[in-house]
Amino acid sequence: MSSGPALPRICYVLTTEGEDIYALMTRISAASVRRLHPDAEIVLLCDPESESALRGAASPLLNLCDTVVSVAPDIEGRMQRSRWLKSSLRNVIDGELLYVDADTVAVKPLAVEPAPGEHVLAALDGWDLDGTPIQGVHDWVWVLADRLGWTIPGFYRNSGVIYFRDSAAARSLGQRWHEEWQRSAEVGCYRDQPAFNAVLGEFGDAVGTLPTTMNAMVRYRAWMARRARLYHFWAEGNPVADEPDTLLDHLIAHMRATGMVDYDAISRSGRLQYPWARRQGVPIALVAGAYRVAFYELVRKVVRSALSFRRRYD
Repeated sequence: MSSGPALPRICYVLTTEGEDIYALMTRISAASVRRLHPDAEIVLLCDPESESALRGAASPLLNLCDTVVSVAPDIEGRMQRSRWLKSSLRNVIDGELLYVDADTVAVKPLAVEPAPGEHVLAALDGWDLDGTPIQGVHDWVWVLADRLGWTIPGFYRNSGVIYFRDSAAARSLGQRWHEEWQRSAEVGCYRDQPAFNAVLGEFGDAVGTLPTTMNAMVRYRAWMARRARLYHFWAEGNPVADEPDTLLDHLIAHMRATGMVDYDAISRSGRLQYPWARRQGVPIALVAGAYRVAFYELVRKVVRSALSFRRRYD
């Protein structure tokens, strides 16, 4: 339970048919936030069809959210409606906001500290193995940017966790994001991150950097698990729930089997700095800062080697 500064409103975006994988992930993420911040205000932004489906399924997600805001996008398709809503959220939801993707799990108290003059914060998206930021942009993004006349910033940002101040500058950036996303959708790209990056250069120092502890993309870089507050798994709606590999995979499998959130697993993962359900080996554990896990992995390997040696020569 957190006793730190009050959080912004925590905002999720969801388009769903009821209790599908997207609703389950959102429920897990919201529950992990509620565990650490009982007084946090959680807002769910969805479309009317999704709200109706959630209420029809009596989804427990609704009990985790303080407010449900329903807006009808002028586009067809579940994924397309989701991105329409996400790129609109700053000018649909009032107040100071922390947008959080559904494929996230909060393992330590969240904290956002924008500097004076910063109105929007987002984490850098590209990193090398030793934690140095790089310009990690896929070729197709450059092609899209060239087609739409965009300028991509020096360091590409991840749009999975975004802080928005309650300010005219943040609302202006939000409006420009939605406008450029609509242009992107017209040429067949419905992803929200390229359009988000396309407008950042217009706002200069009003855009700050969110620390990776608040958007720890652990599936991409194991070192981000160190001191992480919020794991971001890049699940993209297809976690390996039948053979759990990550913490999120395990939480989904557990919820499907029991209907409950495995809070013990969340707590243990944050304490150990280990966002995996299956053993990843000593090197990965060391990179993640999970030294207790690395020690037990090493002991296990030594014991297995000793037993194998003994069987061979008995």
